[in-house]
Amino acid sequence: MTIVLLVGARPNFIKAAPLWRAFSRIRSARTWLVHTGQHQHPDMCGVFFEELGLPRPLRCGPPEDMLAQRPPTRAALAAYLEPLLRALQPDWLVVIGDVTSTAAGAWAAYRTGVRLAHVEAGLRCGLMHMAEEQNRILTDHLAHALFATESSAVANLLREGIAPERIHFVGNVLIDALLQTLPLAEKKSWPEVLRRYALPAQSILPDKAWTSGYALCTFHRAETVDNPVALQHLVRLLQGIGQQMPLLFPVHPRTERRLRQWKLWASLQACPSIALLRPVGYSDFVCLQKNARVVLTDSGGIQEETTVLGIPCLTLRPRTERPITLQYGTNMLMDLQHPNAILAQLRQWWSAAAPFPTPPRPPLWDGQAAERIAQILATLSLRERSTARSEYSALP
Repeated sequence: MTIVLLVGARPNFIKAAPLWRAFSRIRSARTWLVHTGQHQHPDMCGVFFEELGLPRPLRCGPPEDMLAQRPPTRAALAAYLEPLLRALQPDWLVVIGDVTSTAAGAWAAYRTGVRLAHVEAGLRCGLMHMAEEQNRILTDHLAHALFATESSAVANLLREGIAPERIHFVGNVLIDALLQTLPLAEKKSWPEVLRRYALPAQSILPDKAWTSGYALCTFHRAETVDNPVALQHLVRLLQGIGQQMPLLFPVHPRTERRLRQWKLWASLQACPSIALLRPVGYSDFVCLQKNARVVLTDSGGIQEETTVLGIPCLTLRPRTERPITLQYGTNMLMDLQHPNAILAQLRQWWSAAAPFPTPPRPPLWDGQAAERIAQILATLSLRERSTARSEYSALP
């Protein structure tokens, strides 16, 4: 069995690590790790391969100078992938999540006749203007094997007419990665992480200012940072939070570009209780999450990680494609248009006397999702070969 495991962006790298290890344990499997180059910034790419133990990938995407000029389109990435898939002729192309590279891989697999497996299938928020939602739906309807993280995802796929035999409820590979990384993160000191990633022009608060803890935030989605009005609302909110509690803000390169473009960067830098950081490595970020009093985000993965870590999480989006984090976890949705309500909720969490109780984990979020996926793909491949042999022997 030959597998191409496709990655392109930061969330893919993290989730690919447990999959790579699980595929490597199948004796009959040969796995190629292929990188589209969608994320190429050193802080968003190379550090993750080193830290997560991923091998050097095959690079298959537009030249770096082209990527630096504009974000890659699905069609452009697919055009680079198709010749590679025709050359390797894998049994499976495995794609993860909902980024542009995911949908590009799905389209390239369809065009080349390669069987497609989608990890994190069936997640839906119902907002069709979001590129991520479009990517999810396209990929799911082209996939031959769909691996779901939660029961709502299974229900979504069935409702959309996906054949039940193609759907597999396996758990969450991000939680596999989190649980594997947690022992390393627990050995780290959050003040040391803070100092190591501080931007050169950012003065870090004296240690005594952080004795009560800190809030942690991260934002990168297009609807948050690519809209100047929404980004202005976000900056005003963060300034308001910074007046009441210390705030750590690892800044995504895309977010920093927009903040600088719309002249909002300096106002954040001037806030003495907000520490702006470079993008943070995975174990370092887990360390910051685990030690945070509260987390604010627009990220889907952070909703899941805080669910397992038991850290209060405020997601500044109208809907989530991961509703299980509202049912089992510490996640709460709030609209960026209501800053006073957001500040009130943060103050309530911040003033809680006791640590937030760790909720029960969602079903199958046990660190074994990648192993289940590997075994299912091996079984499906064996079944396919057996069927092919039977059909061949029946020929006159």
